[in-house]
Amino acid sequence: MKSLSRNLKILFIGNSHTYLHKMPGMIAALASADHRGSCLYAQQCTGNGVNLQWHWQSRATRDAIAAGSWDYVVLQDRSGGPLAERDLFERHAALLDGEIKTQGAATLFYMTWAKRSRPGDQWALAEAYTDTARRLGAGLVPVGLAWQNAIHEAPDVDLFHPDGRHAGSAGAYLAACVFYAVLFNRTPEGLPSAITVDDKQRVKLDPDRALQLQRIAFHTVQDPPPDSQMTPLSDQPESESGLGIIRQHMTSMGLESIAAAGGSDSPSALRSDLDAAAEAFREKARHDRARGALHSALRLERRAWALDVFKIHGLDAARLIRSVDFSVGYSGKILMVRITGEWVPEPGRVCLRSGDDWHHEILKNTEAEMQDLGFETAIVTPVGGAWVRFETDDTIVVYGTSDAYGACDKANAARLITRAFPGRTVTIRD
Repeated sequence: MKSLSRNLKILFIGNSHTYLHKMPGMIAALASADHRGSCLYAQQCTGNGVNLQWHWQSRATRDAIAAGSWDYVVLQDRSGGPLAERDLFERHAALLDGEIKTQGAATLFYMTWAKRSRPGDQWALAEAYTDTARRLGAGLVPVGLAWQNAIHEAPDVDLFHPDGRHAGSAGAYLAACVFYAVLFNRTPEGLPSAITVDDKQRVKLDPDRALQLQRIAFHTVQDPPPDSQMTPLSDQPESESGLGIIRQHMTSMGLESIAAAGGSDSPSALRSDLDAAAEAFREKARHDRARGALHSALRLERRAWALDVFKIHGLDAARLIRSVDFSVGYSGKILMVRITGEWVPEPGRVCLRSGDDWHHEILKNTEAEMQDLGFETAIVTPVGGAWVRFETDDTIVVYGTSDAYGACDKANAARLITRAFPGRTVTIRD
């Protein structure tokens, strides 16, 4: 972090996790209220659901970086970006960081939080943001870790918007407190529990609840978890920690030499091996993309991502084999498939795939994806087709089915979709 000033100019680059509840304005209000002469000027470049690649390609964003004489520029990727598209996230984080440093500003990465329905994703998000910030020599605002701490320490405070993904007003307030603690290197304890931005009250908390969140924010910033706590892999024998299974799986991915290289009882050595293997896959993928071999690059990127997941979660088929994350507003056909085979717990994993292509093409592509992830013996079979709509409140509406993919009525389709997307509400439209 560069030396701190009482007067800061900050550009926020992100999406709805940045602009909802006027969160940057909340930070400015906290700074103005601390009676120490602090002043924060904030500007935003945001878009609904956009990622850092979108911002890199946006002339408005890059012009804003160049025009502002900023002290800090804050980078926030879409919520699932660092998980599903780690290479894309890292690449465009580095490109934007280069532009920011060229202008004499410092980069801060805004670590976001996991969805309510997927709390285990927080460690992977934390690692992605922490590793990227460390590699680029940038600062980190650990909002996601503060959320995780608050969920455990203040369970009666609901941080989430009803959609289970975005911040409610209390969640945005906690985020603002974390930013305050990072930017001014002091505790937000005692600052207002109600904040008005642009002549509208954005949050009003019970003072005791606000104080609890303020303390959590400051303690998270002052005492980040050591690297040894950033992953559930523990220093246990392989037979107890499951590392032996991961090594076997690496061998099935063609990584026999790496799988054999690490110590038989050293999780830290295995993590280093996984990092090296993932980077080798990404380097080859970058080379393939440069020469136009996009299909080969995609397969290599999948394998790199799989190794990242191994490092954080071990051999967890539920995390490796995932349904297509349909965007809000999607309305059309889907194909439901069951994946079975070695490493996949019975009765198999049900996933949803886009139904825009012929179903045999979807099956072939899904089988190729499983092989890329190391599940060489996976069997993919169709279990039903449906017409669905993904609503803005995270509800999935089933309004039709197709017998072309196997006998499947609406009730069965709803059950299968619920299995594929636990935590979402599935309804049937007559």
